[in-house]
Amino acid sequence: MYIAETLATSTRAKGTAVGNLASNISSAVIQYGSGPAFANIGAYFYLVFVFWDLIEFGVIYLYWPETKERTLEELSEVFEAKNPVKKSLEKRDAATVLNTLAVDAAMVEKMDH
Repeated sequence: MYIAETLATSTRAKGTAVGNLASNISSAVIQYGSGPAFANIGAYFYLVFVFWDLIEFGVIYLYWPETKERTLEELSEVFEAKNPVKKSLEKRDAATVLNTLAVDAAMVEKMDH
């Protein structure tokens, strides 16, 4: 789901296809590798999944920006920031909305006065 949320419309289909390919390859490796793994190390094979899930959780928590309730334009601003994770956790303000609409904030202030 993360792939489809973060890619622009022009590359979304290709990105989703690559993500699905990677998922299918890893599923095939697990399917064909789990038999010999259980035969050799038994139930300890589950620890592989536990540790891998812990690693994934840490990487996602520390390095993946939050995409909830953001438009693609806002996500573009988030991913272009120096620290995307920190930028994604900032509250949206009027400047963010104006940037996504390609409106110059100085021009809006001039119109108000």
